Amino acid sequence: MTTKPSTSQTAQEKEFPATPVESEGLRSESFFGLVENSPDGVFVHDGDRILYANPAAAALTGASGPAELVGRTIYQFFHSSSEGPTSHPDAELAEAFAHVDPVEMKILRADGQYLDVELYNVGVEFRGKPAFQTIMWDISGRAFRETEFVSAKAAADIAQRSKESFLANMSHELRTPLNAIIGFSEIMQSGIAGDLKDKQSEYVGLIHESGRQLMGLINDILELSKSVAGTNTLDETNIELSELITDVVRFFSVQAIEVGVDVIVKNTEPSLGIRGDQRMIRQLLIALLSNSIKFTPRGGRVVISVEALDEALVLRVSDSGIGIAEKDIPKALSTFEQLDDSRARRFEGTGLGLPLVKALSELHDAEIEIFGQVDQGTDVRIRFPPERVVSSRPG
Repeated sequence: MTTKPSTSQTAQEKEFPATPVESEGLRSESFFGLVENSPDGVFVHDGDRILYANPAAAALTGASGPAELVGRTIYQFFHSSSEGPTSHPDAELAEAFAHVDPVEMKILRADGQYLDVELYNVGVEFRGKPAFQTIMWDISGRAFRETEFVSAKAAADIAQRSKESFLANMSHELRTPLNAIIGFSEIMQSGIAGDLKDKQSEYVGLIHESGRQLMGLINDILELSKSVAGTNTLDETNIELSELITDVVRFFSVQAIEVGVDVIVKNTEPSLGIRGDQRMIRQLLIALLSNSIKFTPRGGRVVISVEALDEALVLRVSDSGIGIAEKDIPKALSTFEQLDDSRARRFEGTGLGLPLVKALSELHDAEIEIFGQVDQGTDVRIRFPPERVVSSRPG
């Protein structure tokens, strides 16, 4: 059974689920007591004029009491915006009062202030005639918190973009002099500018190596800032992972020998490959291998493998190093974060390795999983989705 009040407003020609009320309207003793003492404001109206209001409705509107509201039009109080009172309901207001589900609106209080409320409507029978019952409650606190949250998020986004812009610009500025340092040190090492004494050659070698390490760090910062800012684009090709892994392992061979860590490659069949940006995947592998070698003590080992799993492809780098507690994994994936663990503090670094791996993985639609236990090593797995997997040679 549905009823609808007689009203000239077309938006209110909608049938409402009826709430049975005795012919004396809200004068049913038990129901009247509930409505009168409700903390929510309650209006009964005919689509225009207020027929009944409870004390909470008077308090919300700033009226001296319910009697002050009866007979007045609801559109004196309710507004779809804070543009001011209106003698006739606009389309948005009319639609709101023809709506069964909760909607947010504004009330113009007696003191001239606007109050955010949420309300919903049901069809009722009041004194033998169909009417609307509007129930409303104050949401100004919620609206204020939402506004604060939006403002805080906007400020944080601006600060983040400023930081990323600074890092990107600074990285570009540092590259020029660093390229000169690396280039001239290579010339000196080659003997083109004249022979060097043993000590001079050693010092030039240190300058060259330090320049390359610093350039690697700057490249990581630049790559990470672009990934976070969403300005990185993929130059995609078919990547043969076995060939790329061999190349990266060769790059670290001298370092691994010096620190006494075995680097082992397993299950890297030439047929296993992915579609992606080769430069980024190489950088991802370098970051993973660098981390594992750095945190693995002498006599330990690092294992790299590639495995096809449920049509996906899993790139895995595990080590027998100092490990990581499960609770510290989220922190390890955060930019510029370093673990407070005193064991980890023995190793130099910026905390960019794993965040960079995560960012580059996500650019390739891949998921990163990290498993580890303290003193039991760390196992990092990058799972590339089936749509990224290829079995052909690069082309």
